[in-house]
Amino acid sequence: MGAGPVILKVEPAAAVEGGEVALLGERLTGSGLPQVRIGGVPARPTIATGTRLLVPVPPDARSGPVTVETDAGTAEGGALTVGVRLAADLHPVTGPAVAADGTIWTTVSGSRGQQVPAPLVRISPDGRLEGFGPGALNPTGLSLISRRLREPGRGFGWHGMGGSLGVALGPAAVGGLLALGWPWRTVAALLVLPPALGLALLLGLGVGGSAPLASDPPASLRSLLRVSVLLILLVYIFSGIAYWGTLTFLPRLVESGSFVLLLALGAAGQVVSGHLADRGRPDRILFALSLFAGSLLAAFALNPENLFLPAAWLFGFLLFSLEPLQNTLVTGEVPPNARGTAFGITFLGVFGLGSVGAALAGLLLAQGQKGILFGVLGLSLLVSGGLALLVGRRTHARPG
Repeated sequence: MGAGPVILKVEPAAAVEGGEVALLGERLTGSGLPQVRIGGVPARPTIATGTRLLVPVPPDARSGPVTVETDAGTAEGGALTVGVRLAADLHPVTGPAVAADGTIWTTVSGSRGQQVPAPLVRISPDGRLEGFGPGALNPTGLSLISRRLREPGRGFGWHGMGGSLGVALGPAAVGGLLALGWPWRTVAALLVLPPALGLALLLGLGVGGSAPLASDPPASLRSLLRVSVLLILLVYIFSGIAYWGTLTFLPRLVESGSFVLLLALGAAGQVVSGHLADRGRPDRILFALSLFAGSLLAAFALNPENLFLPAAWLFGFLLFSLEPLQNTLVTGEVPPNARGTAFGITFLGVFGLGSVGAALAGLLLAQGQKGILFGVLGLSLLVSGGLALLVGRRTHARPG
């Protein structure tokens, strides 16, 4: 029998029931799945390699040491503090900020510009939640860009990057001010300034392009009941499956710093693809990028235990770069006065129907089927890119 397992680090040092704890060490696996206990309570790893275990905190877990048992021996790591859950299903963007009185502030929002009813949430020490609402919905902004800018692709790209920066800088600013002791009401009031500044810029500078929006005749929902619009919806759905699926497993497979870099590269990818979107056949570029990203996932499927970090960063760049190009499919097929509704439908495809990718990822990860997960998500991207190419051909084959 060889040397037994060694636990070098338990992170984070505190978690709640259902939260995930990473155990870093050496020889953490043996001939079978290792037996993990948190405070004496059995816990089943969802991801297990020789140097890293990812373990959900089980129900009824209590604070205490973390142990790993393999056929070569037993190792004991540092103690894990099991906390009390105050709120659930918030999906915070970044780590929460804690005020001096124990009040917790966090932001909840999706990526790619997804909006939620109350992106800023205040949690009192006794678990009461109070939300603060957002500004205009993103389909409206995308519709405005498509109708008022001479180069809408670039507008889509900068719109996506701006949303990503806002999601990152907002929590940082709120957390910093609360850490300095500012009253939460003052901090909440200051959040009025960014949208007010944006409105002032919109009214003061304006945007060039098409005729005034008020001159457009009202649109009918029936105008969207076409084969090409259905194909566009499928493009977004299959892309959404890959999007939600990958954002479910990637944080589990790469360190937090690497995942932040991945997201930053994704924001840059939106700007780059936005410039490419204004070229003659953006559907072909979208197909090529989808093919490239899907091929990376296929490569991950062949060797799921050794995820090459630079390849993961490249995948993040490619994944987020798809959105501006996908938006050009809408502008090519949908009349200007119906694009607000059309973009709303695409959001339903990505964030509604496409969210099945997250459920799929959770199911396959729980069964240890990472290779199958990579393959399915890669195939979803290939289908999405192929459908986009079909939409582009229909658009450019139309007379005029």
